[in-house]
Amino acid sequence: MAEDKGKEEEKFDFTPEGEGYISLDEATLSARQLVRQDEQHYLNRTGWEEIVWSTSESEAGDVSIKVILQFRRPNSGISEDAKGLEEFLFGYDGELQDRQVISWPDDSSASAVKGPPLDVEKKPNGGKPRSSFYLEAGISYEEAGQYESAISEFDMAIQLDSDNAYAYHLRALSYSKLGRLSEAISDYTSAIQLDPDDLVYHNRGRSYERLGEHELAIQDHGMAIKLDSNHAAYYLWRGMSLRESGEYLRAIENYDKAIQLEPSNGLTYQMRALAFRQLGEYQKSISDSTKAIEFDPKASRLYQGRGQAYRSFGNYADAMRDYNKALQLNPDGADILLGRGWVYAALQQHQRAIDDCTKSIQLDSDNPDAYHLRALSYSKLGRLSEAISDYTSAIQVNPDFGDAYYRRGDCYIQLGYYQHAIDDYSKDIQLAPNFAKAYTGRANAYRQLGQTADADADDIKAQSIEDSSRNR
Repeated sequence: MAEDKGKEEEKFDFTPEGEGYISLDEATLSARQLVRQDEQHYLNRTGWEEIVWSTSESEAGDVSIKVILQFRRPNSGISEDAKGLEEFLFGYDGELQDRQVISWPDDSSASAVKGPPLDVEKKPNGGKPRSSFYLEAGISYEEAGQYESAISEFDMAIQLDSDNAYAYHLRALSYSKLGRLSEAISDYTSAIQLDPDDLVYHNRGRSYERLGEHELAIQDHGMAIKLDSNHAAYYLWRGMSLRESGEYLRAIENYDKAIQLEPSNGLTYQMRALAFRQLGEYQKSISDSTKAIEFDPKASRLYQGRGQAYRSFGNYADAMRDYNKALQLNPDGADILLGRGWVYAALQQHQRAIDDCTKSIQLDSDNPDAYHLRALSYSKLGRLSEAISDYTSAIQVNPDFGDAYYRRGDCYIQLGYYQHAIDDYSKDIQLAPNFAKAYTGRANAYRQLGQTADADADDIKAQSIEDSSRNR
């Protein structure tokens, strides 16, 4: 198997709360969702049968994000006087700070044509559809975080009006909040069948991503982009799905487009930095991480990511500085401690590496990489029994951890446990048949036991693999 390069993988949370702060484009999507929730209010106020929303203006300020939405009837060639505007102000934490209708259209109630009555059961107060009361109750429960109650209300709304795409969308959002992703996807699908909508495709794509269904997520984000190609968030999320699928170049193309549409979203720079790092383009990764830090200087994950890029680039001084900053912001970051441990190990400061790994394991005992690194440092200090114990722990957490078998085999050889070494090298060869060093190690163990024929066969195999690699 390949030599270990000391990589700690940066993971991204695909839950709805994963971003940590709201972007300009996400604020626009939130505003659109709010007006959809209140659509009946606008229809009652204007007397219209239908209403169409579009973004009139959006701007990221120092402390808040302003979004202005335009609303009108779905007619072409209407005048400016026949359009209305509503302004929304969001904090960068995603909280709605204020909203107000700036102007109502002049042609609202006076010239509106009433449509036929809705074929649903009605409440006695003014003929309002009964289903809308359940929708409003569900929305209130959802905003209060009472998702089970919200789902019950949306159930009633759908029972009364089974062709209401918005009701399925709302119920899907509550299912998603509860982690009931299969049910959420089913409702998103029903909503799409009734009314193909870019936001619904986008949200279904996010649910697919959380299930690890990257290809389906990519398809849904693509449909959202096909319906509305001006939303940076759709490109950002398609980029994240592509990166999870290992398509780093295509991911970067999507991040580029997202940045073109919305250059003030630090999350996009963070994700592009990760893609660059996975391609080995460390300078570009460092540049994007630095840009992301400008937008969110208190995010430990950004310093950790840049620190990993510096470490991979061999710049240990700057890597150490970033890991220290990340730990200052997040002292209990197990992955951050592990990353700094790799820097200490690269600098031959193995006791400090051991100390960081020990703290990391105390915080997260299920990470095989932390045991693996501590074992490496133990072996460098000649503490072979402790190294073997940690390699064994790494294997218990991850039974397919080939490098742990290989390195434990090395320790067994040094201690004279040749059959144990042969068993470990054989397991590594089973996991990585083209790793020449495992054959060389096993050959040495065979030779110590006097099994010359087996040793010669392994030496020949190792040489064959090395020759093949050189000829590529």
